[in-house]
Amino acid sequence: MSALFGGDDNGDKLRAEAEQHNREQMQRIEAEKQARQENQQMISFQLENVRDDVIAKTDEIISSVLESYEKPFNDKIKQGRDEASKRMTAIGELGRVQKNLYDIRIELGE
Repeated sequence: MSALFGGDDNGDKLRAEAEQHNREQMQRIEAEKQARQENQQMISFQLENVRDDVIAKTDEIISSVLESYEKPFNDKIKQGRDEASKRMTAIGELGRVQKNLYDIRIELGE
C-alpha cells in the first residue's frame, strides 16, 4: 500500500507539511492574540484620556456655573459690609456731634 501512495517518504513529507502548517497557525493565533491585547491596552489608554478630559471639562463647567450663582451673593455681602461700614462711620460722627453739643451746652452754662 505504501507503494501505491508513494511510500514512507511521502508520509514523512505530509507530516512535515502538517507540522509546519500547525506551527504557522499557532504563530498566527499568537500574533492575533497579541494584537488584540495591544488594541485593548490602546483602547483602555484612550478611554482613560477621554475620561480625564470629560472630568476636567465637567469641573470647569461646574466651577463656571457656581461662580455665576456665587457672584450675586458675594456682591450682596460686599454691599452689606460697605453699608455697615458707612453706618458705623455715621454713628461715630453722630457721637462726635453729640459730644460737641454737650460741650457747647456746658460752655453756655446749661
